[in-house]
Amino acid sequence: MRTTRRPVALLAALALVTTACKTDLTGLNTNPNSPTNAPATTLFTQATINAVSRFAGGGQLSGTSLFAQHLAQVQYVEEDRGRLRTETIDGWFTNAYVSELEDYMKVIQQGDVAKSPNTSGPATAVRSGRSSA
Repeated sequence: MRTTRRPVALLAALALVTTACKTDLTGLNTNPNSPTNAPATTLFTQATINAVSRFAGGGQLSGTSLFAQHLAQVQYVEEDRGRLRTETIDGWFTNAYVSELEDYMKVIQQGDVAKSPNTSGPATAVRSGRSSA
């Protein structure tokens, strides 16, 4: 009686092992409501909005108008005298590489993959600061 239980138990364990791993576990982690890639048009628009607001006065400084002496400040006079704080330099220079220029590179890559120069061309021109004529 003992010998008949062992093969049945082994057969049941083998059946469980072979049928338990048939589902794709990595497919369960994908969320259709949270895409991993953004469309190129959305990335281009957001990067352009961020770049213009960064350099034309969307923040605390008033952008380039402060350096051209079109404006004068009362509260934060360090920038008015040309002495930038480190958080201002990071916000203007370093963060542009992390946000806008990275978004433009993604737009260029998506345009190259789709073989669409109408998608990658404007991002290339804005990223380089000059036209690619």
